[in-house]
Amino acid sequence: MTCNISDLLRPQLDGPGANLLDAHEVRAAWKKHLAGGLEAPRHLYLHIPFCRQRCSYCCYYSVPSGGGPAVEEYLASLHRAMRFFAPVFAKTPFQTLYIGGGTPSLLTPDQMTRLLEAVYTLYRFEDGGQRTVECNPLSVTKEKLAVLEKSEINRISMGVQSLNRTPLASENRGYQDAGSVGRAVRLVREAGDFRLNLDLLLGMKTDDGKSFLRTFDAIMRLEPDEVTVYTITPMNDYLEKFYSGDPALFRAHLRDRFKEVPLAVRDQARARIHLTQSAPSLDDHAWHFSGGARQSRFNYDDFSPEPASVLGLGPSSRSRAAGVLAYTENIRLPALFDPKKKVYRARRLTLRDEMVKFLVVRICNDIEGVASRFAETFGVEIEAAFPAEVEALREDGLLTGSGARLAFRPRSADERGRCAAGFAAPRGLTLVFPSGRCHLRVEPLRYGRRYLAQTGDLGLLASEEGSLGPRPLARRRLLAALFLKAANVRPAAGARDVADEYARLLEEVAPTLGAQAR
Repeated sequence: MTCNISDLLRPQLDGPGANLLDAHEVRAAWKKHLAGGLEAPRHLYLHIPFCRQRCSYCCYYSVPSGGGPAVEEYLASLHRAMRFFAPVFAKTPFQTLYIGGGTPSLLTPDQMTRLLEAVYTLYRFEDGGQRTVECNPLSVTKEKLAVLEKSEINRISMGVQSLNRTPLASENRGYQDAGSVGRAVRLVREAGDFRLNLDLLLGMKTDDGKSFLRTFDAIMRLEPDEVTVYTITPMNDYLEKFYSGDPALFRAHLRDRFKEVPLAVRDQARARIHLTQSAPSLDDHAWHFSGGARQSRFNYDDFSPEPASVLGLGPSSRSRAAGVLAYTENIRLPALFDPKKKVYRARRLTLRDEMVKFLVVRICNDIEGVASRFAETFGVEIEAAFPAEVEALREDGLLTGSGARLAFRPRSADERGRCAAGFAAPRGLTLVFPSGRCHLRVEPLRYGRRYLAQTGDLGLLASEEGSLGPRPLARRRLLAALFLKAANVRPAAGARDVADEYARLLEEVAPTLGAQAR
């Protein structure tokens, strides 16, 4: 069981209950969020979906571009989207701004000037917050940095990934070398008082632990304010290219070639810069190292444990109105902003979803003090909000104590992942019939429980209210057979992944039973 935050929280975006909405419905959700009283930092994210060329490993949406009319058309579309949502935030400032991609630094100085002028005309920002623009080392220039400094951008995030040209070339990024990175860093330092983050990538196919650690050491000697190490999130085309479509082969590659990296980077960085995780693991989504004197009052963080809201604009951007709605903008160029089109894949959120996010992020990053911080944030203790989940983890020996003394006791990265997944797994699946309901739940086998069906290590719990309609025994057998099919499709998966597959199968079959899947 891994502790990958993105995977664990994916059901909050793509789980049962997701619907397609238009921009008017999304705007109404933001009004509801702002009127609802849930205190949450607000971040504005703008996506610039253009790159010099697409890197093999990239999991973000972008298209190759050398400039021209397509970029201008997109910026005009982005401006229309900003104008559409701006009235909702007329009295509500954002804490941070993040312009990502793609490669925002491909924009010309004039294009970047016009974009930032529009942002500051339409939206307000509190003082002291991060205002970040992502840059590629090869497209950093003095003129562009001058525009960013004049426009009150205070943080540059530069994608370096590696200083070894062999893995870079295999990932369609062979144009970059150590010299171009050093030049870009010098330009940033000479241009103004920017806080500088450098991104590195762990797990490229032709890279290994020794090569990665040489890159990490060289990056540390450039003295950035921050370093963020991301583990590759392999998409289907990447798995097909390098691993015959098998994610297990990628996980084996990561374990075999990079097993020494987590402890080594912690030791290398200790004397220079602070690592936010207490125990980095190859199962983590990212490691963040932070230091330097240029600290911000508010930091952009779309994976913060506490409730936080992100208004994302642009293709593939992910947004969250805390406690109300999570959604992704599912458009691809040349499609442009149209408020009437249902292109936002959305799932309604509740306070419980915010609690789940808090626990997953806290457990995956640092298990110390989770119970007390949870109570401070939500005004309720963990075991009151999640009694069944707490009891199950207690039975497995992964939790001790109670109340403010509740403590997680994982003995390995795998058990830490199990702790987080215990809260992230779908609460339950429900089939609603005209005359009753059937509540279903996929969970690790527990001694003494009666399951409708079970595999070697997973069970399907079922409880009924009222009647399932005609031929109830046949319907129960069908529900059991679908569970076994879901488990067979993903035989090495945990409860959460099997539950996701089971939910998909239930949604397909529910209409034939005269039921609704919820």
